[in-house]
This record gives sequence, structure tokens and C-alpha cells, in this order.
Amino acid sequence: PATYGHLYEVIQGQQAAAEGKSRWGDKSLMNERYADRIFQSFPDARIIHMIRDPRDRYASVLARWKSRRGGVGAGMGEWFESVQYAESNLVHRPEQCIVMRYEDLVAEPEAAMRRICDFIGEPFAEEMMTMSGAERFRQEGANSSYGRRPMGAISTSSIGKYTNVLSTKQVRYIEKLARNEMQRHRYEASVQGTGGFDALLFYGAVLPFEELRRRAWQARGAWHAARAKSVPGYRFVDTGTADDH
Repeated sequence: PATYGHLYEVIQGQQAAAEGKSRWGDKSLMNERYADRIFQSFPDARIIHMIRDPRDRYASVLARWKSRRGGVGAGMGEWFESVQYAESNLVHRPEQCIVMRYEDLVAEPEAAMRRICDFIGEPFAEEMMTMSGAERFRQEGANSSYGRRPMGAISTSSIGKYTNVLSTKQVRYIEKLARNEMQRHRYEASVQGTGGFDALLFYGAVLPFEELRRRAWQARGAWHAARAKSVPGYRFVDTGTADDH
């Protein structure tokens, strides 16, 4: 069929065959936005949605890139949208979607991998913990915003790094905005409320300014999502033999 799902399956299937694998997967940014389309094309698909403490997530962005366009407001817009899709997809397709916390994966990697294997219907193997089947990743080391890590190591050292990277105002904004979502996903607040001039400054300047940037980012994201719903058609073309090119 001349569908993008089939075209994607052909490409991924060829890659899997070249790697000697019987199953393929994909990790692309914002896949959670397109869960309905994914399941329409691949009814038996499984989505593993990973979330992370929003403070550590934004701290990692700053550690890697030094700044973030739109600031913490836009950063929280991304986190909010992703978590909302995670919760919605889990409600509507509980047998095909799973939400995994980054913190649980690095703190108890074997337990997390066993849960994932059960979810996707694959047997757990001890080799998964050594990553012996992914030599390129072992050779390159971890993709951490805080420098290189020992090859093949699974570390919890990035958890709580935000305390050394974010300002108190940034942490307070994140915890104020995402209080309910953080509680649902077992992330505890760390900054206590204050009064006086600090409170006046936060509620009178920081909060409304960052909220404006968050809403601007979400409006931009909604526009991109709407555009993505309309994709051009395509057709397969018989190019003949190699000699005809």
C-alpha cells in the first residue's frame, strides 16, 4: 500500500535485516504526539514512554547547551506536553503503552528491563545488562550532559544535579507549575515557599513572564502538530534496472 506507514516499515525492515535482527524499534523526538497514527499503521506496536524529573531534565539542557531558547518557561512547555501525552496514551491504550521513569531505570536497571521485556513480549537476557550487543555505545560511553562516563556503566549520578545548575527561581517556577504532575510521578518538591519581597518578585515578575513564554511555546507546538496532520501523498515509482539510471 502507498502509505507512509508501509514506506517506514520497508526502510526499518531493511535496516533490521542488515543488522541480523528480527524486530525493529524507533526512538525519535515527540513520537508520543503521533501515537494514534503509529497504532493506525502498526496495530501491534508498543510505546515505551520515558519521563524524567522536570528539574533535572531542564538542568541537563542547560548543562549541554548553556542556554535554552524560551528559557525555563519553554522548557516546561515541552515537559508538560510530553507528560500529558504519556498519561493520555496510557489511559487509552494501557496494553500498548508503558511509562518508565528515567530514575527507576538507572537506579534498578535489571528490574526496569525485566518490566520492559514483559511488556514487549521478549525474554530477558543477562547480556542486556552488559550491553554486549551494542558495541558502538559501549565504545562511545554514556551520552551525558555532565561529561563522559565509564563505558557500559549505568549511573545514578545525574539524579538531583539540578541543585547545582538551576537557580532557586527556576526551581520554584518548575515546582509551582508542575506540582500535581510531579506528585503523580513521585517527584518531591525541594523549595519551600517564601514571603515578603521574594514572593512579590516571584509572583509579580518571574511567574507571569515564564508563563508567557511557556504558552507561546505551546502555541507554536500546537501549530506544528496541526501541520503534521496533513502530509502529502506519494507513490512508488518503478525505476527499472540499475542500467536505466
